[in-house]
Amino acid sequence: MLTTGLDSLTGTDGDDVFVGGVDVGGSTVNTLSALDAVNGGAGKDTLKIGFAAGTIELPSLTSVEVIEVQGAGDVTVASTPADVTNLNVTQAQKVDLTASATTAVAVSGATDNIKVTGGSTVAVASATAAKTVTVADSKGAVTVTATNGAGDIKVDGGTDVTVTSGGAAAGKIDIGQVGPTTAPTGAITVASTGAAYVAATKAELGAINIKGGTTVSVTQTATSDATAAAKDTAAEAVTQGAVTVNGGDKTTTVTVKQDAAATAANAVVAVAGVKQVDTVTFADAAAGAVIAVGGLTFTTAKALTAAEVAAAFANLSADAVHGSASTSKGIYSGTFGAYSTGAVTTTGSVITVDATAKNAAAAAAKIATTGPTSDIKTPGAAATEAVAGKMGVIGGVVVVDGAEITTVSLDGYGAASTVTSNKLASLSLANSAADLVVANTKATTLALAVNNLGAASTLDLGATYTTLNITADGKDSALELTAAGVKAVTLAGTKAVDFKASVLAAVETLTVTGAAGATFDATGSTTLKSVDTTGTTGAVTATIDASKATYTGGAGVDTVTLTASSVTKAVSTGAGNDTVELAAGTTALTAAVSGGDGTDELVMVAADAKDASAAATFEAKIDGFEILALGNVGAATAVNLDNLDDINHVITTGGTKDLTLDKMLNNATVELLGANTDPAGVTIKLKDATGTTDVVNLVADAAESANVTIGKVTVAGVETINLSAMSTKFVDTLTLTAAAATTVNVTGKGNVNLDLTGSTKVTLVDGSAATGKLVVATVGTAATTVKGGSGDDTLTAMGEGDTLLGGAGADTLKVMDNLVTLTGGAGADTFDVSNVTANVNSYATITDLTAGDLIKFSAAAADFLVSKVVLASTAVFQDYANAAINSTDAGDVSWFQLGGNTYVLENVSNAASFNNASDIIVKITGTVDLSTAAFSSSADTLLIA
Repeated sequence: MLTTGLDSLTGTDGDDVFVGGVDVGGSTVNTLSALDAVNGGAGKDTLKIGFAAGTIELPSLTSVEVIEVQGAGDVTVASTPADVTNLNVTQAQKVDLTASATTAVAVSGATDNIKVTGGSTVAVASATAAKTVTVADSKGAVTVTATNGAGDIKVDGGTDVTVTSGGAAAGKIDIGQVGPTTAPTGAITVASTGAAYVAATKAELGAINIKGGTTVSVTQTATSDATAAAKDTAAEAVTQGAVTVNGGDKTTTVTVKQDAAATAANAVVAVAGVKQVDTVTFADAAAGAVIAVGGLTFTTAKALTAAEVAAAFANLSADAVHGSASTSKGIYSGTFGAYSTGAVTTTGSVITVDATAKNAAAAAAKIATTGPTSDIKTPGAAATEAVAGKMGVIGGVVVVDGAEITTVSLDGYGAASTVTSNKLASLSLANSAADLVVANTKATTLALAVNNLGAASTLDLGATYTTLNITADGKDSALELTAAGVKAVTLAGTKAVDFKASVLAAVETLTVTGAAGATFDATGSTTLKSVDTTGTTGAVTATIDASKATYTGGAGVDTVTLTASSVTKAVSTGAGNDTVELAAGTTALTAAVSGGDGTDELVMVAADAKDASAAATFEAKIDGFEILALGNVGAATAVNLDNLDDINHVITTGGTKDLTLDKMLNNATVELLGANTDPAGVTIKLKDATGTTDVVNLVADAAESANVTIGKVTVAGVETINLSAMSTKFVDTLTLTAAAATTVNVTGKGNVNLDLTGSTKVTLVDGSAATGKLVVATVGTAATTVKGGSGDDTLTAMGEGDTLLGGAGADTLKVMDNLVTLTGGAGADTFDVSNVTANVNSYATITDLTAGDLIKFSAAAADFLVSKVVLASTAVFQDYANAAINSTDAGDVSWFQLGGNTYVLENVSNAASFNNASDIIVKITGTVDLSTAAFSSSADTLLIA
């Protein structure tokens, strides 16, 4: 222990510890001075200094290896003797240390700026915000860890340099920036993480400037915690600091990783939607009272209690035209609005029904009533869906410059970034949509790795590179590439690259391998000689000039667009389901165009297909195509498929003039993807239609964004037409004229309106496998069976003896002729019998009328008689029909039962007996009690209870 006097201490052979203090004035702890002498002797000896105030003046030290300083104020050490191997400061305010080249320096616990000069190695740990750390002239490794790094960090000299900055803000990181001899000579590693995101606050991280090193690795993270952004309704962005790396004569590899750019998004606070509830209060009603609630009117047939009136409006769904009240109590008219109602509630003598709005919306006026009263029970409120906020991220510009740099990896780089090196041989780019320029005047081959480059990404490689080897992994990329000198491009990897408007003025060969995919447009290239995708299983979309370049495809999906009508170079797409689109004006081929294996598509202008198919010359140059796709027809066009390699599957996008597809083979397929507005539409002719089992397949898939009238399709000499409906959001309308067809099968998930005008021999329309909505009417020339599917179909019987089978779904079956059989199937169906049949015995028959079904009468129907017509046992069918008319007035609907079946009649004639010319009758299989049915005089429908 040193004293306040002059001390000369000598240690033992062991690891001795000497303790001294530094303070001002005559303090009793001021025991260390420059006049003291300490000889540690053998062993690893330590001088511990307790510092209160003043300046540390080291004593004469011999064989003392470790100095430890723990101070309450600023600590300054001007130098260390050569014997000192470690200088450790564990507590201080400001620190300023100068150490010999043999002394390892470690600083921690300082609360102010830290400066270290010299040392064999330096390790600094700072946890105080907005304070600088400066390290200079270290002979060895330097490690700086700033956990609250809002201040600048400067490091010059050293070998390996590692800087870790947490909670970073505007403070800069400068490494090797002072002069030509101060750059680190080893590996440089920098990790900078921004402070936690603060809501509604922009942040900008300080720049990172690096010089020297053998390898340089910079990782910049925008924030340590973005949690606050999720609830931030005024979201802002964090701008990452610019990164500049100036390599030295030994710098070969540079890696810079930043967080990918992201657009700030404001959080939206969720608001629960509330459906408005109105309470309707009912009172007793006299006979003939007109009671209305929400658009649905009920006219009482007799005096009703409040509970009975309420029950007439209970348990309604939106758009209902009936309630549950039978016609013995009253008749419905009108349509219920966008409400549903619940059960009747009785509270004392008060009778109510709650009406709940169909959708959650802002508070509206109470439900309209006539007779009852209504009040708002629960006001409505519009729903707002919660949206999590998102912190924005802006990438920092990256500048890399070094004569010896061979490898650069940039991840998340910002706009206007650059790489300058004449030895750059490997470049990796990821997670950015920014522009990058590479300056190189010597290297000729570049390996380029890409991963998740965004649509706005650009890369300018200059004019020196001649070979470019690209690898795409991770995620698909988009890249606008400029490389004026590149002659050979290869693309490998597992992901796709969209080269957008790339300019490769000298490129001659493009090769794709692995599982990589590519999209490129070589329209402007005058140098491209070949494209080879035989080595990839990925999808390639290419636009080339086949008068200059060959195309050889592989197992992937190749989509090739030719820009010149002169095809003098071979095009072969190989295996896979490929597409080749010929340029407008292509009517002859010099070189072969082959689709290869798979289901391949040849795309042509319709007029070109007409001219090309006029003789067999064209087909000698094509093979392997299973589908012919034709563009819009602008002039009357006839295509002879016999001269187009017998392609038997044609796609047409429609047009304004008629299209004839001639000499197709049996089982041909025609896809209709657009409207043909010419009255003749599309005509399909088979090469041989003399058989009795010919088939043509049609696909309707035009209505993508609106309902589409495809137009007329005429098929000659074919017995079976298979129609696949594919438009699910909208409806395709198609007129099919197939004079020889007896069967039309409809399948698919789409919606189709099918007009069979001219298909006079059809006896079966089978849509039982369809899941979309089918609208079809029979022709009326032969008894026809129509089967609906699982959609809500509308089937109309135009001929005598037709049979309509609705299938599943809420179907509408309409009668327009005599002796029609109607079977609704599953679902609540509507049977429209409003048309007058030939006579009282030509009625339609409903085979499966069940609760929830509707029978629709003529527009004149106004009332329903609850009690059925009853006659003596000697009465015959005609007697019942006459009695039903005679006992009712015009507009009345009545019913009777006879022979185990039920019959419903509408009095149209107001005559004394059934009038064959005007009155309506329909048969219901079985004895169905209609006394509880509800009737709507506005919808003219009877709802079966």
